[in-house]
Amino acid sequence: MTGRCGATGPRPPPILPPWLDFPFARQAVRLERWVWHKRSKQQRYSVHYALSSLRPEAAGARRLGELMRQRWGVENRNFWVRDVLLREDHAQARGALAFNLCALRAFVLNCLNYRKVQAKKAALEAFSFNPLSALRFLGLHTKDV
Repeated sequence: MTGRCGATGPRPPPILPPWLDFPFARQAVRLERWVWHKRSKQQRYSVHYALSSLRPEAAGARRLGELMRQRWGVENRNFWVRDVLLREDHAQARGALAFNLCALRAFVLNCLNYRKVQAKKAALEAFSFNPLSALRFLGLHTKDV
């Protein structure tokens, strides 16, 4: 993310509307967010909505705001790796092939995260130059060629 983020606390309503057909929803949340982009020197305002299964006594407005910001951090790190290192936005595959490649990339990234590999770019470059090393890393190929 470029810039700083400021957010007002979410304001969960005390009672969910009866037409809301989510059986485990305990709170509906509205979060207002302002993001300041350093490069463009512009401020962007957005409103986000969410449902939570946490009861109001278990998670008030402040706690729900913390949980939402944590989720954004995880998503931003994941999307950065996928966009910058894997260049998924520039992929030309379509249909089932695109879906399968996306699943394979997600699997490889999860394996890298599980093994706490910090140098993801170096690992992905090594895999691209030597696909057998990727298969060995995943435990799918044990013979040396």
